[in-house]
Amino acid sequence: TGNYGRAGMAYRRAIELQANHSTALNNLGFILQNVDKDINGAEGCFRRALEAEPLSNDARVNLASLMVHSRSPPQWEAAATELEASLEKGGQEHLPTLVQYASLLVERPLPDYDRANPYRPSGVEGLIDAIP
Repeated sequence: TGNYGRAGMAYRRAIELQANHSTALNNLGFILQNVDKDINGAEGCFRRALEAEPLSNDARVNLASLMVHSRSPPQWEAAATELEASLEKGGQEHLPTLVQYASLLVERPLPDYDRANPYRPSGVEGLIDAIP
């Protein structure tokens, strides 16, 4: 519905003006992943956004989503690491982080998921119980 081509050009221009603009990098990464299907370019943007702003929950959520939904096979552990980092850095109040983490808990097929970690409760019920 939107004009992603022009938006991508605007984000690229913003990055030319300020190479470490976290929001522009994150949003360009989203376009690269979901519109252009440039997964490597998208991952690079998300990682650069996190280098520029390590507390960016949005960039971590997008990177985790890419790792699960755009990589074959899905990189479950890497995605979990990103989401847990977001939770540890204040993401408990960030709705997209919580939703993506809950989705990961439901979708992840590996049986070793419930290792000791305060942000990895046993199943979705524990995550829900941890929400204030």
